Amino acid sequence: RERFSTVGLFENEVYPGIPELLDMLRKSGVQVAIVSNKPDPTTKALAEKFFPGVPAFGQRDDLPPKPAPDLVLCALKELGCPRESAIYVGDSEVDVATARNAGLDMIGVAWGFRGRAALEAAGAPMVADTPEQLLDMLLA
Repeated sequence: RERFSTVGLFENEVYPGIPELLDMLRKSGVQVAIVSNKPDPTTKALAEKFFPGVPAFGQRDDLPPKPAPDLVLCALKELGCPRESAIYVGDSEVDVATARNAGLDMIGVAWGFRGRAALEAAGAPMVADTPEQLLDMLLA
């Protein structure tokens, strides 16, 4: 936590194709948000730096961390998004468990933290290998 509150903000970068993916989703009317186990102030700062205007929800003292569903459900409520119309996108086994615990459909992304094999072993129902493939899955 201490590292992220100082140099951590400068050590992150966006995966190729993600800004374009988010732009296409917004143009298609898809609401997007970020939910992270990073501390809330760090999550919000990173979101504002890389994805201005995207709502971001980070770990808070009043809610258990993922894979508990609490923060995801809080974000959905704040955004006015029914659980039935939400799709959770994530890159780790924790994300697969979080989506399951929140009762959400889920798509894993193979270019992230863990990779396709770990996501499939954790039970991810679908895995996208590229941002373009993810866009197709989300808009299908």
